[in-house]
Amino acid sequence: MSNGSDSHLKISTVDLQAQMPWADRTLTQAKYVSAKRLSRNAEGKLSVRLVPPAEQTAETVNLLQLASEISGNSSVLTVEVNKVVSTIRDGMCIGLYLASQYEKRSGLDVLRQQNAGKAMSPAQAVEFNGKGTVCSAIAMFAAAAYVSHELSGYKDDKIAPINLDFSGVPELAYKTPQIGLMSLVYHFGAYCSSDTHLVNNGLEMVKLALLYFQAAMNEIHEKEGSFSFKEPFTEVSYQLEDSDFLVSGFTPVDHKVVVSGEFRRVSFGDIVGNRRAKHQAIRLAMMLCCYDMTRKMNPFLELLSFSLTRMGLGKPGTGKSLQIAATATKVEELCDKLGLPFLFWPMPGWIHSRAVPEG
Repeated sequence: MSNGSDSHLKISTVDLQAQMPWADRTLTQAKYVSAKRLSRNAEGKLSVRLVPPAEQTAETVNLLQLASEISGNSSVLTVEVNKVVSTIRDGMCIGLYLASQYEKRSGLDVLRQQNAGKAMSPAQAVEFNGKGTVCSAIAMFAAAAYVSHELSGYKDDKIAPINLDFSGVPELAYKTPQIGLMSLVYHFGAYCSSDTHLVNNGLEMVKLALLYFQAAMNEIHEKEGSFSFKEPFTEVSYQLEDSDFLVSGFTPVDHKVVVSGEFRRVSFGDIVGNRRAKHQAIRLAMMLCCYDMTRKMNPFLELLSFSLTRMGLGKPGTGKSLQIAATATKVEELCDKLGLPFLFWPMPGWIHSRAVPEG
């Protein structure tokens, strides 16, 4: 989300400094009592299971330690891992700050004092609980939105092709902003732990963070309709100083997206001759579109009949580029019919321009 309007309330770096110590501590000890946990089922697929009440105990996740392990047990985090950890920390600071602003604007801070003194009427108790839920949602939403904003577009060429067995956000807590953020970090850390065998390097950690925090942001957005007393937050917008990051209620951030490369749309019927080559290209397009979104793989890989590369050889003007364009066109058409995502990445220009020596 980007907007340069002066109508937004500014979030300054000074505003966030007060939240930094708590955020730093949470990176090393996100303590949380969870009613749901990640586990692998009999087929080996990662899933979320309910924890019986008798087994629900406080557990602590040390995200910094996990980050070190993902970085090869090094005292220095890799660039990608450091990007994820520092972004989560900054996101938590923003979340806590916006939650504190809501407390003041909504009068929740006064209700907290009354609740501590046991001087609340039934109506005030309802208001206190409703505003407490919103306050927690604000902290988690803002943190998730910031992580999504900062990581969207980061090393897209390497991140986009990665497929992970992501099973959604197990649980979000709406008790207090601090407990909410603890739940957010705790379950992300659970995904990063060696028990899941899911994240093995920094690039996979970035992809997981994108999937996880976007899912958390969207889940909170979907719950917005059930929130009472949300107006003190939704009627204003906030912009991070010296940044295009903007929070406008519970509206999800606009992500930077990976855009397909442009190509000339060509039908195989437009290509004269090359009957065998066209037939092979059409088969390749159809095999590509057999991708199983549920299993996250192409069945032809199991059948050992999927060619990962295809080379065209011929003099200029014999239809090599036309065939590439026609194949891309065919794949895009099939993806549209099947509801599959389509992404076309041409090879770098220097590869196309290299001359093949004669003889």
